[in-house]
Amino acid sequence: QERYAHLKEESSQVKKQLIGMAIQQEVFFYTFVLSIENRIKSLAILKAYEQWVEEKHNF
Repeated sequence: QERYAHLKEESSQVKKQLIGMAIQQEVFFYTFVLSIENRIKSLAILKAYEQWVEEKHNF
């Protein structure tokens, strides 16, 4: 691929470092997104619970 053509001339050590950095970025991004998804789900559950409690008190 043209995107990685510049790596052809790099040493094995540089390639390993770049791959390691790319993996770290992917792991960070995945963890970050997962954390946000969990917070969104928690907020949705809390909101649903609050609505349920409010409806229960109105009866």
